[in-house]
Amino acid sequence: MMHHLETVEGRALPGGSYSLAVADEHTVYLAGHFGKSAEGELPERFEDEVALALDNFGATLAEYGLSFADVAQVTCVLTDVASFAEFDRVYRTRFTAPFPARMTYGVALAGGLRFEIIGTAVRGGAGKAATRA
Repeated sequence: MMHHLETVEGRALPGGSYSLAVADEHTVYLAGHFGKSAEGELPERFEDEVALALDNFGATLAEYGLSFADVAQVTCVLTDVASFAEFDRVYRTRFTAPFPARMTYGVALAGGLRFEIIGTAVRGGAGKAATRA
């Protein structure tokens, strides 16, 4: 049976017709998370937008009792690939080695967004946290 997570208390609402996450007993599929506050505000600085997007992503993981250590794969999109170094610096404050598989590319995003992250996490202790033992 699939579980659909529509909102996370204190976090930005989805920007369209989608669930924040869909999960089965083994896997959590996280939709695009962006760096807007619960009030819909977008930070001025790019680094702050990335940090808030990652915080929102982490809050969704926490709804399933998971953390960044349980993430197997992410896709990160930037509107300006020249800001990759700034993005990666903030990314490394949430994700640590061994890192999940990652693809990063440049796109045009709606609503003035400059960053978005999508990912897949593994439930039941099969993620990175279990492989460290």
